[in-house]
Amino acid sequence: MKRNLICFVEIPVLDLDRAVPFFEKLFDVQLNRLEVDGNHMAMFPDDMDAPGVSPALVHAKGYAPSDTGCRVYFGVEDIDATLAKVHSLGGTTNYPKTCIGEYGWVAEFRDLEGNILGLHSPPTDMPA
Repeated sequence: MKRNLICFVEIPVLDLDRAVPFFEKLFDVQLNRLEVDGNHMAMFPDDMDAPGVSPALVHAKGYAPSDTGCRVYFGVEDIDATLAKVHSLGGTTNYPKTCIGEYGWVAEFRDLEGNILGLHSPPTDMPA
């Protein structure tokens, strides 16, 4: 079976009761809470037939939100609208919307837990 090398992403949180509503409202999704081996998780919706991976929020021993290390990027259609939602939910912009040429647009935000996460949108309306 062929698949992408990265198949799952865990985003550390300190407070699932705070983090879950933030992401549910930000991306207009319903997260599914579960417990695995004493680790409390909230799974994002997943479509196994779609490209990319789906993350989970995780509250567990040894997991700590961070603004260093790997960056997880969420694919969105409209970075400006998504950043506006981030701000309305109490998050902040870490890196403003920036053109990355033929690859589209990126931006980064800080969630309520202290993680820095990225946004990516397709190369539409590119500057000349």
